[in-house]
Amino acid sequence: MSRKVVRQHTIVERLRQQIVESHLPPGSRLPTRNELEGKFKASLMTVQRALAFLEAEGFVCSRGRNGTFVADYPPHLWCYALVFPHHPTREGHWVRFWTALSHEASRIQHLSQRQFACYYDMDIPSKSDDFPKLESAIVNQRTAGVIFPVTPTRFDGTLVLDTPDLPRVGVMDRPYHGVPAVSLDSHAFIDRSLDYFAARGRKRVAALMVPGHSGDYMDHFRRGCQQRGLEHRSWWLQVSAQAAAKWSANTVELLLRGAPGERPDALMVSDDNLVEHASAGVIASGLRTPDDLDVVGHCNFPWPAASVLPVKRLGFDAHEVLARCVEIIDLQRQGKPVPERTVVPPRFEDELALGALPAVLPLKEFSQAR
Repeated sequence: MSRKVVRQHTIVERLRQQIVESHLPPGSRLPTRNELEGKFKASLMTVQRALAFLEAEGFVCSRGRNGTFVADYPPHLWCYALVFPHHPTREGHWVRFWTALSHEASRIQHLSQRQFACYYDMDIPSKSDDFPKLESAIVNQRTAGVIFPVTPTRFDGTLVLDTPDLPRVGVMDRPYHGVPAVSLDSHAFIDRSLDYFAARGRKRVAALMVPGHSGDYMDHFRRGCQQRGLEHRSWWLQVSAQAAAKWSANTVELLLRGAPGERPDALMVSDDNLVEHASAGVIASGLRTPDDLDVVGHCNFPWPAASVLPVKRLGFDAHEVLARCVEIIDLQRQGKPVPERTVVPPRFEDELALGALPAVLPLKEFSQAR
C-alpha cells in the first residue's frame, strides 16, 4: 500500500471518528483543505480523495466555496440495518411479516430522514453476498444499529453480535445474548380472537397455526377455550407450514365438513401467510361467513393479505413494530436504559381505522426527541 493511500485512509479514519464521537456534530464545518493538508502532512489531492470518500459514505457534504460540512443526517445516526434471513424472491422461505417491515421501512424513508439498508439471505451468513456488506457497514460505522426480524442465532461469533457498543434489537419472543426484544404478543392475539368469538355467540373453535408456534402457544389456546366455555377438540387444532401454505385450503375444508352441531363455527388463522388459502378452504366447504362461521385472520397492518371472505382482521402494526425498534436503537446509542423486552399488542382493523391506537412516536419526530 502506497504512502498516499495510507495517508488517505488515516484522514478518513480520523475525521470519521471525530464525527461519530460528536467532536464534529451534524452540520458543523470541517477544517479547510489547506488546514487538513498541514495537519496530516498530505497533498491536496490526498485530502480531496479522503473527503470524496467520506461524502460517498454519507458522512460529509461539500458546499462549494463555503467548505465541507458534516452531513445533517449522517449514517451512524440515521441509517438502520434490516437483516433478513432470506430474499423476497425465495418462494416458500420469505414471509409476509418481512414484506410488511420492508414496505414500512420504504414508506418511512419517504416521509422522514430515516434510512434503512436491507441485507438479505442471512440464514447462513458465510454464504450470503450481503454479509460482507453488512460487516463493512459495521466496521466503518455506517449504521445506527441492526434490526433483526428474527432471533439472530445465525450471527453467533460474528461482528454483527460481537462488535462492542453496536446498538441492536430483534423482533423475537425474548432477549438473545444481550440483544433486547420487541415481542409480538401472541397470547393476546389468542385471547382477543376467543373473546371475539364468544361475543359473537360461537361455541366451537378451530385454529390453524404454523410450526413456529410453540407448545406454550397451543396450550394457551386450549386454556383460553376452556376459560370461556368454548368447545375445542384436538383434531380442530391444525398446523400448516408457511412453505406449503396452499395445502391449508384442504385442511380447512376437511375441518369444516360435518353436521352443523359437529363442526367448528369459528376459525382462528394465526398467520397471514395462511389466510387466503384458509379462505379458499372455507369456500370449498360451502359454508358462509359470517352466517355459518366466523373467521379471525392474522394481519400485518397496514399490509393485509388478500381474502375473498369477510375475515375479521387482527394483527400487528408494522409501523409500531419498526418505530419501537428504532426507538430502542436510539436509546442505546444515547447510552440510556433500554427494557429487555418491549411488547407490541395486537389490534383489530377497525381500531386502527378509528384511531384507537395509543400514541406512537412518529419516526420523523425521533430527531427532535434526541
